[in-house]
Amino acid sequence: MAGPSTSELPNATTSSSPNILWRGDGESGDFSQWTGHGNCEVQASRVRGTCYPVSLVGDSDIQLVSSPTRCPNSRYAFKHLIHQQLAASTSPIGGSVIRADLHTNLAFMGEVNGTLEGQEQWWGWSFRFPSLNGKPQTWAASKNFNAIADMHSGSVSENHVTPVNLGVRDVTRHVVYFQRNDDREVNPDGYHDLNWTPLASLVYDKWYDVVLFIKWGTTPATGRLTLWIQLDDGGYTKKVDLAVPTMDAGDHPYFKEALYSGPNPDGSPRTYTNAIIQDMVRRGKRFAAVDPSACRP
Repeated sequence: MAGPSTSELPNATTSSSPNILWRGDGESGDFSQWTGHGNCEVQASRVRGTCYPVSLVGDSDIQLVSSPTRCPNSRYAFKHLIHQQLAASTSPIGGSVIRADLHTNLAFMGEVNGTLEGQEQWWGWSFRFPSLNGKPQTWAASKNFNAIADMHSGSVSENHVTPVNLGVRDVTRHVVYFQRNDDREVNPDGYHDLNWTPLASLVYDKWYDVVLFIKWGTTPATGRLTLWIQLDDGGYTKKVDLAVPTMDAGDHPYFKEALYSGPNPDGSPRTYTNAIIQDMVRRGKRFAAVDPSACRP
C-alpha cells in the first residue's frame, strides 16, 4: 500500500479553508474540547474537578496558558506539568506512573459505525519544551518512557497495539523519539517497543510541529502510518513511514496529548519537575487541514 504522496506537503497554492473535523487547541478557554464537559476526565491531580487524585496520577497539573502559543491568532495553549515526587503513585491505571494527560473520547476520534477500522485520518499538533528557571529540564533516564503524545490502544486491545508514541530520551542522546508497541512482536532487547526512531534533537523554547497520517487497520496490509516533523519552522521532514497494524480488531484507540513518566530506572525518586506546552491539536481530511504552522483558525 502506497503512503501519502509528497503532494500532500504544504505549499503556496494550498486552500486557506481546508476541512478540520475536530480540534483540541484550547481555544474554548477550558477542557471541554477534550472532555465534552466538566473536568472529571482531565488526568491531572491539581486540576479542579478532576477524578484523578495524587494516588492515581501523582502530583500533576494541566494549565490553560495565554503565552506562549503556537500562532499569533491563538489565545490559549495547554501547559502540562509533572512535579517532584519522592514517592511514585501506586495507580491501578499505570503502576508508578506520574501523568498529566488529556485524551479524546470515541466521538472525537471520529468512529464510524462503532469503529475506526478502514478510515484514513490526518492529525497535527505542536509542542514546546520550556526551559525552567532558564535551565534545561532534567528527565527520567529512560530510553523510551517520557511520553508526550500517543495513539493509545483501547480497553479491548488484546495485543496492546499502540501505533504511535512520542517521547523524550535525555540520556546519551538528547532526542524526541517515535516508537510503536505491539505485544505480538519483540525487539532485540526482548521488549515490545518497536521501530524506535529519533525524530529531532531535544531543544528548549522552540516549537515542534507534527503531522501524522494514519490508516486504521489490523494487519500490515491494511494499516499504515506516516509522520512528518519540523522544528522552529525549519521545514517538514518525513521521519516515519510504516505499513503495520495500527489497531486490534474490535478495539477503540484514542489520541492522548500527554506528559507522563516515572521514577528513574535505578529506582531513585524524581526530584525534579517536567513541563511541556501543547497547542493546535487537530484532526482533519488532509495535511493542509491539520498543519499547525499554517495557523488557520
